[in-house]
Amino acid sequence: MNRVLAAGLAQALRDRGLRAYLPRLAPANDGGIALGQAAHARQVIMNENASAEESRTCA
Repeated sequence: MNRVLAAGLAQALRDRGLRAYLPRLAPANDGGIALGQAAHARQVIMNENASAEESRTCA
């Protein structure tokens, strides 16, 4: 991302009493989107596995 644009936008938001949340640990562009997609897919898989485990009961 353009550091000058990000810094200017963050300052403009601070001037209006708002706080900008900029990425620090993951990239802001395609890499960050891919990370979010992977996290969502993991959650879906974990939920499906939990549902399958709950449906297996012993009577």
